[in-house]
Amino acid sequence: MLAQGFAESGDAPFAAANWAPGPEGVPELAGCAAVLRCVRHGTYPGGDHEIVVGRVAELTHDPARAPLVFHRGDYPSLS
Repeated sequence: MLAQGFAESGDAPFAAANWAPGPEGVPELAGCAAVLRCVRHGTYPGGDHEIVVGRVAELTHDPARAPLVFHRGDYPSLS
């Protein structure tokens, strides 16, 4: 599953994804239920990485697509 590839450490999760550059060149994944375009609000230290906080500037969604839910280590269906 594509979501799992982004959750695990690795070289390039985008290599297995169908994506295109959106506004400002930021990657957008194809076939998503929603897209949130953000502007950087702040960057904070987070141990061995940085935590980037964004402010949502634009939201688009496809009501025909079901959301992806992760619960107790699995991706259950909402149907």
